[in-house]
Amino acid sequence: MQVEITYSRVLQSDLFWSALKKIVICFKPALLLLRLCDKRAPAMDRLFFYVRQMDTVMPKVKDSL
Repeated sequence: MQVEITYSRVLQSDLFWSALKKIVICFKPALLLLRLCDKRAPAMDRLFFYVRQMDTVMPKVKDSL
């Protein structure tokens, strides 16, 4: 028996959107870090802040995924 999964069924799933929200929350600090490192201006204090923020967010989200 083959289960057919359609895109509309996945997009309407609350579980999918919940998991996607957690992934976005987890990776937002990492994306901000990449943006900071791409600039020419010095930003070590903000870099340190985002690394610490990512360290605190990841364990919280990891258990719920």
